[in-house]
Amino acid sequence: DLAKIRGEPKKVAYGLLEPDILATYCARDSVSTARLGVVLGERVGDSPELSRVNRELVRPAIEAVTRVETWGMPVSREAIGALQDYLSVRIKAVEARFAAYQPFNPGSNPEVARLLFEKLALPSTRRTDGGAPSTNEDALGALKPLHPVVSDILEWRHLGKMKGTYADGLAGCIRADGRVHASFNIGGASTGRLSASDPNLQNIPVRTEIGRQIRACFTAPPGSVILN
Repeated sequence: DLAKIRGEPKKVAYGLLEPDILATYCARDSVSTARLGVVLGERVGDSPELSRVNRELVRPAIEAVTRVETWGMPVSREAIGALQDYLSVRIKAVEARFAAYQPFNPGSNPEVARLLFEKLALPSTRRTDGGAPSTNEDALGALKPLHPVVSDILEWRHLGKMKGTYADGLAGCIRADGRVHASFNIGGASTGRLSASDPNLQNIPVRTEIGRQIRACFTAPPGSVILN
């Protein structure tokens, strides 16, 4: 549904290209990658240690990672939809409490700063690199005991991130087979572990109530279980 992702062109870029243009791009991409592989392969061959890692770890892992990406992870559309609705209700409830401070946009750092440090005269505990009063999470955390609106702002930010990044983001990645097919990058992390993208399945919160609800949207096929 292009209407749902019109604001994210990367998700539909390939689908909007003419077939001959797409074929030319993919051909050039394949040729350049193959040529680069020859050059880098010679460099790896000069190092016995790198050659062993490539032979025993990296190349076998490519097949395993490909199978994982192709298989995907089942996700319940119903559970994701219910979570989106739940988060929307909670966000609206917090926004209703902001009515006493209108006009005020909690998503605008300058407006948050004006409310807290000018209208409410709360002390500024931290400064930005430019010298302005900071409204980041640490700065607001220090102000929580001083006024209830600070907790509301932090809650609004948290709920918005959970909905936009995780609930909405995950829902937008479910394909026709009911699964999320993330990309796993063998060399994506400096520590050597796998990294994931589109979506990143490795940074879903686990210690919060909403994080656990997000994780509960992943389902196991009949006869299988999910191990955490």
